[in-house]
Amino acid sequence: MKSIVYYTLFLLVVVLLTGFSSTIEKSVSLGIGKNNVNNPIVNSTWTSKRDSLNISLSLDPRIPIIDQKTTLNFDINKINDTKPLNGLTAKLTITDQDGRLYKFNNEIFSITNGKFSVDYFFPSDGDNKVIVQLYNNTIPMTVGSFDIVVPLSSPSSASNPSPNGSSNSNIFTNLFGNIFK
Repeated sequence: MKSIVYYTLFLLVVVLLTGFSSTIEKSVSLGIGKNNVNNPIVNSTWTSKRDSLNISLSLDPRIPIIDQKTTLNFDINKINDTKPLNGLTAKLTITDQDGRLYKFNNEIFSITNGKFSVDYFFPSDGDNKVIVQLYNNTIPMTVGSFDIVVPLSSPSSASNPSPNGSSNSNIFTNLFGNIFK
């Protein structure tokens, strides 16, 4: 009789730990409490009142994944004007929380119809700053910056559980998942 009680208590502890660790893993991997996983760009629009410009940033995919291509799409518009901007160029710099600096080999990007795009592979999770320098011909015009938080893992891996109902990286399921089947 005692062994049944101990066996039941053991199963209860394993079930509770499995559910608790799964919740913690999802919270950590989705960045809950650190950033909004639905919008990793902290400030998606930057405004220069002096130059009467709006610079907007969007990402493709919308949530960057470590070591996978992310396209940074920039839209530059005059405030209160719908005409696209032409004749401007841009330089781009990205820094991360570890102090790495990426300058795209000082490449100059042409702005056509108020838009330009750049592909980038985020090397790690965490806070990143994207700095855009706009030039009118070769004369510096304005500088804008955007903050991006790259989550530890893609939200799809944490929100798409395995068939047994837990996340794929749940250590308790991996250790004890097949014992009681």
